[in-house]
Amino acid sequence: MDTYFIKTSKNIESPSLGPFSLESFSATQLDADDLILKNGNIIWNKASELQELRPFIRKTVIEERSRQTENQQYDRKIPQDIPSLRTPAFTDYIKSKKNLLIIWFLFHGFALFVNVCDIGGDITSQSNPHYISGLLVYDYTGYTYLFTNSLTSSAKAGHFWPFVKFYDKYYGHYQNGDEYPVTMFNGIFYQYDISEFLAYTILIFLILYIRWNSNYPDKAK
Repeated sequence: MDTYFIKTSKNIESPSLGPFSLESFSATQLDADDLILKNGNIIWNKASELQELRPFIRKTVIEERSRQTENQQYDRKIPQDIPSLRTPAFTDYIKSKKNLLIIWFLFHGFALFVNVCDIGGDITSQSNPHYISGLLVYDYTGYTYLFTNSLTSSAKAGHFWPFVKFYDKYYGHYQNGDEYPVTMFNGIFYQYDISEFLAYTILIFLILYIRWNSNYPDKAK
């Protein structure tokens, strides 16, 4: 079993005290600068230099106040330095997703706009040139609308965008009665109307609420 001799820092010239066992020390018995001679050693060490004696070193008033001050400063910093610990309100969570909402409403607002204003954006057409009685005649065999086919967009027939018929195919007739196929791309936002805009508006806020509720379940209850 280890034993220790002590020379107090207040009176180094005084005779050493001991031997003491490790179990005999109390929390108020040692100062950090007390000199300790451990059995088996030939030099004296400060009490703070021996790992096993550190729990028994008396804390000075300055050290204790310093520790309390550090704790108080840390407690005050928590709300500012660690904002993630605070649960945001749902309105604040929505504000944090501002960029997503801007992109979402620009996309769906434009889709509604081109349909309400009948902006088809037709960009290409394919034709089949041929001669009838010596005259060059073009029979159109394909149409492409970039945004929407305003000619048929009003005939929605219960479809919900994007589950609509983007391509149409029908047959034209030559003057001699022969048929030729005609294909048509009806546009990216074909048959998008106010019902889709309202539905997708509700959907985005519902998605955000579900995510907020799952990330902060205690606050959302």
